Amino acid sequence: MSQSPAFANRLQSEFLVRWLPLLAILVGALALRLIFFTGMVRGDDFNYAHAAYDLSLGELNLGGWNGSGRLGLYLPVAVLYRLFDASEVTTLAFPVFASLLSVVCVYGIADHFSGQASGLFAAYLCALLPLDIVLATDLLPDGPTAAFSTGAVFAYLLASQKRGKPAVLFYLLSFAALAWAILIKPVAVITLIFISFHLMWRLFVHKKERILGSKIIQASWFKYSLIALVLAVVLALLFSYLRIERRIFIFAFSRAATDLAKLFITGETDVVFPQLHVTQTNLFWVFTPLFLIAFIYALTRQRNQLGFVLLWLSVAYLYYEWGTINTDITRYEPVEIFTEARSMLFLLAPLIVLAGAYLSQGVPPSITRWLLPVLLWAVVAIAYFLKTDIYSGTLSTYLQTASLAAVFLALISPVFIMNNTGRWKQLITVGYILVLSLATFLPAPVYHPSYVQADREEIELLRLASDYLQEPGLPIYTNVPRKLNYATDFDLGFNWLDRTNVDTDDLILDISVSSPTGIAAYVVFLGNSSSDTSGWMPVAKLESSNYNTTVTVFQISEN
Repeated sequence: MSQSPAFANRLQSEFLVRWLPLLAILVGALALRLIFFTGMVRGDDFNYAHAAYDLSLGELNLGGWNGSGRLGLYLPVAVLYRLFDASEVTTLAFPVFASLLSVVCVYGIADHFSGQASGLFAAYLCALLPLDIVLATDLLPDGPTAAFSTGAVFAYLLASQKRGKPAVLFYLLSFAALAWAILIKPVAVITLIFISFHLMWRLFVHKKERILGSKIIQASWFKYSLIALVLAVVLALLFSYLRIERRIFIFAFSRAATDLAKLFITGETDVVFPQLHVTQTNLFWVFTPLFLIAFIYALTRQRNQLGFVLLWLSVAYLYYEWGTINTDITRYEPVEIFTEARSMLFLLAPLIVLAGAYLSQGVPPSITRWLLPVLLWAVVAIAYFLKTDIYSGTLSTYLQTASLAAVFLALISPVFIMNNTGRWKQLITVGYILVLSLATFLPAPVYHPSYVQADREEIELLRLASDYLQEPGLPIYTNVPRKLNYATDFDLGFNWLDRTNVDTDDLILDISVSSPTGIAAYVVFLGNSSSDTSGWMPVAKLESSNYNTTVTVFQISEN
């Protein structure tokens, strides 16, 4: 009994030192995702939600459309629909959970290789990553794919540390996470390739004395061979790349470098403010210098505990860059559209782990434990109070200046983090993290909720319009079946596979052919009709003053 208080004190100390900082960052990450809430506004997300609703009713149509095979994405949503009914909360709970799972997994992997400070920096960067934030509140496969792929790698690492039944348990957990990631999106097979390769390597190393002798496979041999291989590939591609594209390959080592390359190499930009051009899409670009430097740091450090992460990154990048999008290894085609940008979210996990290891060299763990949660919650406060005014002229200029400062501080940080000690080393790290946090507010169309507010108001108007559909049994026609179906929590039961992109003329034609005598149907029409609606009796007209959105409900009689 005398050990009980000591044991309790030890548990309390463990919670305060190790888990409380992570928990604070995790809750801050959730707050940011709710503040910058986007919701269902794009297109495929409605399809996944509809597939989940059908599955909750026991209907599974794997051949209905291109995304119907991604059972891993909409099965959890179907379960939530079954338990709690269809709603925006039950639709988006799974992607939000996946986003927070990514934060936990990058923390665990970085902590495994470089300690708690590295893990906290990695979790902080993941919590702030704009691409992760924008995907956290939309039912799209990319965020969950990245989360479960990263979770599979984390469980595999834990399994490699264990023996006996615990090891088997974590191997099974890794396999389950990987299988689920592939069910969400087949691109997760990249992680399977990496884990399989690394597992074979480990088995090979265990037999090294019988095969090649003990000297030829050592940590140093592997480290310098990896560095030589990477440098050889970089140089070979650099020459071919310069010959074809006339750009510098180092800025294109990953697709996360697109915006930085556009700024420094081509000068192509979207936003202009006093004599400076700044790229408008901040999904990657303020993080890119940090990723590049962290990558070089991992290659050149004396102890090669980050070799696992480098191998993970290399396999993922090579497969993604030249196996899924572009098969010509001599060309670099930058990310130009959001659809392609979001598809590479899984590639950022190893880069974030490397960045966490790099930044942790600058600040002692004792400071990191309270500094990063405080900074993140300061960002949450700024985001909450300024979310409606973030595009005012003066503030926008400040944010653009902060983004340039973040790039500059990242570029000079090696001088302080790797070559100095004491206060300067800590100051430059803290300064960079603070400026980077502010820079992530830089306006970007797919990031800030104001860019999707018009779409969200359309959903709300359609939800209100459904209240005017009072007579049961009458057919309902609309030019936005997917949105109307989702807005009514699928109560109207549209089959949007048969009725997509329907215009007014098609509605009239369908009704004139199939309707009975008298009041034949309802029409819920989004936008201004350009066709003859003289025979339609308006029931309600709903308008949005902010975005000139109009939804009209008609009843139609056969004439």
